Amino acid sequence: MGAAHSRYGIPDVDLPGTDGGTVNPAHFAGHEIVVLFCPADREAAERDVADYAEHLEDFRDSDAWILGICDEEQSPCAHPAMAFTMARDDQRLAWDAFQDLLNPRQRTPREDGAVFLFDRGGGLRRSWVGSGHASEVAHAVSERR
Repeated sequence: MGAAHSRYGIPDVDLPGTDGGTVNPAHFAGHEIVVLFCPADREAAERDVADYAEHLEDFRDSDAWILGICDEEQSPCAHPAMAFTMARDDQRLAWDAFQDLLNPRQRTPREDGAVFLFDRGGGLRRSWVGSGHASEVAHAVSERR
């Protein structure tokens, strides 16, 4: 179950969805997509998920999709108000594939989390290290409307 980059540039990796089924980030091509890797700290992960849920209308208005990805230890990193897709990356296949998109200076430990914003064509527009970027990401998405 290795990851390969799709023809759109978004890593093509099948992940188990937190509510069952399989989720693949590359299948979101054609929409702007925000890929949120939740930080290892459970409270920070829950705060991130809640912050993105709070900005959900901003993302929807821009036809942007959100995919949250967490590790097994964080599996309950869901928020009651969450209304976007969540997947698990227990073997860190997605994490490794997404880190390959960055130059080595930009790479970060998985525990810190990260956010990746892809344009409709699947090109990486921007990335953020760590958590707490929901407002910045929502603003970056809305700039393209």
